[in-house]
Amino acid sequence: VWPIQVSLGNLTGSGQTVCVVDSGIDYTHPALGGCLGTNCKVRGGFDFFNNDTNPMDDSGHGTHVVGIVAANGNVRGVAPDANLIAVKVCNANGNCSSSAMIAGVNYCVSYMNSLGTKVITMSLGDSGSYNTNNCPNWMDFAINSANSLNLPFVAASGNDAHKNGISYPACSPNVISVGAVYDANVGSQVWQVCTDSITSADRVTCFSNSGNNLDLMAPGSIITSTVSSAGNRCGAPNSGGSGDCSGTSMAAPHVAGTIALMKQSMPSLSPFQI
Repeated sequence: VWPIQVSLGNLTGSGQTVCVVDSGIDYTHPALGGCLGTNCKVRGGFDFFNNDTNPMDDSGHGTHVVGIVAANGNVRGVAPDANLIAVKVCNANGNCSSSAMIAGVNYCVSYMNSLGTKVITMSLGDSGSYNTNNCPNWMDFAINSANSLNLPFVAASGNDAHKNGISYPACSPNVISVGAVYDANVGSQVWQVCTDSITSADRVTCFSNSGNNLDLMAPGSIITSTVSSAGNRCGAPNSGGSGDCSGTSMAAPHVAGTIALMKQSMPSLSPFQI
């Protein structure tokens, strides 16, 4: 992931904070700073699923996502010097509360001054297939609030193999929606919803939702990143505390990390300009 910085003038994300709305973060992971607090890489957070102040990831999904954004250790993310905010809105089984998701986005916005939020990313969706005419809007108030304050909002398009629409909140007009491509020739891949007999770098994964409202594609398979010691949906961690996962969930944080690099270089960039 990290070599993308070379083409951007060796930017590292310094001074940027990415707020990740997911299943929390294993902030004890050495590549993610090893602690939680204003002097740590993970500067703060909240668990809106359980309504407590400990956003520890008991699923593994969020930890893998944030490693792609900003891990700095055996695994290096797109913006390794960026800071993180851990907003937990899902439990260990991947169940996510809609009210928690709204509260989570509002938390990212509310703490943009004290914790320094510069980008919001969410690798969650409802499995729907929506275009601009039928996209839901139950979270749009929170998304639009972020957008009005110059906070880019990134979301995964979904993994249901829809080709005429993407999931919500990715379909929302003020969201930067991200689909998945392969990062290399990884051989034939069989997924729950489809099969890719041929794979190669930049080839669209068959599972990636797409449509005329999809904004970007980014690497989503097969991606190595940090894994949680408390729970890991990407298989058992290796000795370096990393594991492999695939999905548009992995593509979205590539974009969030890249935006952190862009905003380090040009802090006044608006979501529209990005």
